[in-house]
This record gives sequence, structure tokens and C-alpha cells, in this order.
Amino acid sequence: CERFDADREDAPADLHVAGFIFLKNLTIKQYLMSFDLDVSPFFLVLGDLKALNIGLWGNTHYVGGNLNAQLLYGKYNHGSLFVHGHVTCQCVVSDDFEMFFGGLNTYAIVDEIRRIKKIIEYKGENGEALSAVNAYPATHGLDEIFIDAIDAAEDDGYGGHYVAVCEKMLTNMMCIDMKKIQAPITHFKANVVSDFDQLFKHPHFKTEDSWMSYPSEYTTDIYFFANQSESGTLSIAYKNKHYYYKQMIMLTPKKGLKKLLGKSSEIDLYLDYYQQDNDTEKLEFAMTPKENCLEAFQVMYAFRQAIKHFSAQK
Repeated sequence: CERFDADREDAPADLHVAGFIFLKNLTIKQYLMSFDLDVSPFFLVLGDLKALNIGLWGNTHYVGGNLNAQLLYGKYNHGSLFVHGHVTCQCVVSDDFEMFFGGLNTYAIVDEIRRIKKIIEYKGENGEALSAVNAYPATHGLDEIFIDAIDAAEDDGYGGHYVAVCEKMLTNMMCIDMKKIQAPITHFKANVVSDFDQLFKHPHFKTEDSWMSYPSEYTTDIYFFANQSESGTLSIAYKNKHYYYKQMIMLTPKKGLKKLLGKSSEIDLYLDYYQQDNDTEKLEFAMTPKENCLEAFQVMYAFRQAIKHFSAQK
């Protein structure tokens, strides 16, 4: 079909639409959109779901197969999305909307409170079916993905760009700006060494070789910055104890104690997941800045946030 939204105002007054069930695949040329943030009919697609833009809220929605879209946008905590298969999209945004995916292939994740998660299915020691979840760390902020017309919109009273995004979806317009999405990744690759250098000039490091800092007294997030004087290695790390993962970037001189901050430095990116003791490593991704993969983009975003955090400290 051309478009599909859950607005049933044209339905008879005595007809209550609880949801929409599709037994096979659902392909929509333009958009699929929920109706009300608090209560909206659910969408249940047992096959694959494909649309240009998808906006969901107000209920629990389910896709039994794969999901493919340009933009997947979830708003508010009155609802969730479960995709048993793989999600492929240019950008996925969660504004306090919980999402669970069997897999994810995307350029950008916007999710400041870790509401997007990967479902991991595996067999136990006795062959029983078990499952676990890993949080998908963000790759971008909300101000790094949308077209200028959405960014320029005034606060709509819903905590951000909700109304502007919906308006663009309804007119079948491109909501995201791929040049904006690519810009911080390009900047990181060109400036990571100089960004390290600038941070290392902070007065704190005149007396200390390491620094641990909490964004606030109410969070389990921790930022680390360390100078291993013997090897000359610098490292910046972010650890989220609540969701059991750590992101780290290390700069190591290739030749002994030669000046670190120059072309002779190696740059390594790490994304580590831990067991619930927050100490036993469960899974590690080791990368270089040249790799254009989701895990690398996630570490790059954590680095940008760490730079902002440490630079603001007195």
C-alpha cells in the first residue's frame, strides 16, 4: 500500500480498533505510523515489514521477520517494539521507547537512555532455549541526524522533534541528513590524535596520571582517562555499569617512548560487554578507526561525549 497510519477517526463510532494483524509480509511505499502517544492500535506483522519511514508509539508492536526502513522512530515510554529478525535502516531513534532486535544494521543510533537492545538466543547446558539482551550504545546525538527543517523546529511540547518528524513523514519527505550523520565520523578519523592532545593539556594531568569522573551523583556511568607512563599509552574509556559494557580508545606509540601524539601512534577502539558482575568479560569488539562498522561508530560517539565531559571539568 502507499501509506498506513493508525488514525481511525473515520471508523464508525461503535467500532474500537485494538490493532492490525498481518499474517505475511507488509510493504508500504511511504510511511507506517502510530496514532496517539499514550494509546494507539498495535501493529503485528508475522512476516517482513518494509516502509520508507516508520513511527511507532502507544502500544507494543511486533515483527516476526525482518524490518527495513530509512528511518525507524520510536517515541515515549507507552509502548515498545519487538523485531525477531534483523533491522536494516539508515537511522533508528528511540526517544524513551523500548526496542528489541534480533540484529541491527544501521549508520546511526540515537538513544540516550539505552532503550534499544539486541536479543541473544542460545542453548543452555541441557539444551534448553535461553535468551539474553545487550544494550546497543548510541552512535549519534539527536542534533546530528535530522534535516535542518526538523532541527530548526521549536520545542513542540513533547520533548523534542516529535511533531516535526511526523509532519515530514506524512508528506513523504526525507527526515534524516546523511551528510550530518557522516560528519562526526569523518571528524573523528581526522582529529582523534589532536583531540587527545588537547585533553591531555588539562591542568588535572599535571599532577595525576589517571582520572575517573561520574557525569552526576545519580548515575552508574563512569568516564576514565589514563596515562600509562611506562608504555606512553593514553586511553579514554566510558563504562556503563547498569548495562554491563565499556567503550575505550587507546593511543599507543609504535616505537618505545617516542613522542606519542604524532603519526607514529596506533589507535585502537574497543567495545566490551561484561557479565552481571561487571568484571567478567563476555564479548569484545576490537577495531581500528578505518573500520566502518556499527561498533566503531558507537565507540567514536562515546569518545566525543567523554571529550565534552572532561573538557567541562575544572
